[in-house]
This record gives sequence, structure tokens and C-alpha cells, in this order.
Amino acid sequence: MAKETSSPQQLPPGFHNFGGMKLGMVPTSSLTRRRTNYRAMPEASMAALRNSVEKFGFKSFIVVAPGKQDGTFEVVDGHHRWETAQSLNMPEVPVVMLEQDSNGTDLAMLSFNVQADVIPDVYVDFLKEMTDKIGTDTLASFTGITDDFLADLTKTLQQVNIGEINLGTGQADDTADRSRGNALNVSLPSTSEVTKLLAYFKDVFKTPTDSDTILTALKHLYGLWNKDEKK
Repeated sequence: MAKETSSPQQLPPGFHNFGGMKLGMVPTSSLTRRRTNYRAMPEASMAALRNSVEKFGFKSFIVVAPGKQDGTFEVVDGHHRWETAQSLNMPEVPVVMLEQDSNGTDLAMLSFNVQADVIPDVYVDFLKEMTDKIGTDTLASFTGITDDFLADLTKTLQQVNIGEINLGTGQADDTADRSRGNALNVSLPSTSEVTKLLAYFKDVFKTPTDSDTILTALKHLYGLWNKDEKK
């Protein structure tokens, strides 16, 4: 356990130094926006975050830097948690404070938003397990995942019908990397299921185009199939 050290001359009131981390509870109204948040959260996800905070409270700190005025703090990471706290009229929020360094703080804002990739089959199994335990409605209220989306995702991962995918020569997308070889046109049915799945896996894999998303998904599925074949 980190040992608490006290440096009252260097820390604002209410802050404590735990193993080099400056932690404290500050008034929600003392937080200010450092810059426009470049990450948007869908309405359903914001509602899920609100439900989570109401039920479990804050379990992670909002990252801040000293503000331009005494007693204020600029939000570096945790904008949506801050907005949630405001919507719930929470008087205080837990924060961890960075040193005020313009370039370093802005770099931290980018680095804190690096996300790990989801392993789709493991993720789906987890969702199905929780659905069986607590029901789809409860799961959706805390995660923003709908029953239709879960059903579509599960169906697609369990039933991959290559015969429904038409491959043929064609022109590459304007955004495609032509250095990887000639392009193939992949024709998929224009359904809500396909649209939702493409959007989902585009976010999961952090791929820039639909083509990259499909290619990455195929590589992942091949890896799973190849692993099973070798067992």
C-alpha cells in the first residue's frame, strides 16, 4: 500500500500525496474545460455511465491540471464523468492532479485515451453470461448494449457464411492503402444488422475504413479457426 506523505506547501487544500500521486476531492464547480473533448459518447452510453455512477459511485479519478485561476482545475481526462457528476448535482468529485505543463498535459490528454482492443468472442461470451445472470434490460442500462445488438453480434460470430460474401475485382476505396495490393470488392447486404456490426467492429478494431474493418475481422476469425484446427 502506498505510503501517504504530506507536502502542504506544494498541494492545494484537501489534497494528499500517495506514492507520488496527488489525490483529492474538489468541488465539481471548480473544474473547467481545458480544451474541447475530441471523444463523443453516444446518448445510450452516457445514460449507462450515469446509472453506473448512481449505483456504484465514482471508482476512478478524473485527471486534472491546475487551472489558470486559484482553486480551479482543468479536466485532462474524464470529461464524461465530469458531465455525469454535474447532471447528478454531485458537490464533489475525486481527482488526481498532474503538474501544469502545457505540452506534457496535452500529451497526457491523448495518451490517456489509448484503448485496448476487444477480443470479440471472449467479449460476447461475457455479455451472454451476464445476460443470463441479470437480464438484457439491466445489462443495457449499465452498458448501453441493446438486446437486438447482442443478438446480432452473437449470431454473426457463431454463423459465418462465406457463401453470402461476393468477391470480385474492382477499384480500391479512395482511402485504401494501395501498397497492400489490388483491391477486391466485398458486397454485403445493406441491412441494419450489417450497418451496426460494421460500426461496432470499426470502433473495436480502431480501423479507419469499412474495408480495413472487414479485413481485420477476417484475420481474427482465421486466427480462431487455425487455433482450433491445431488442437
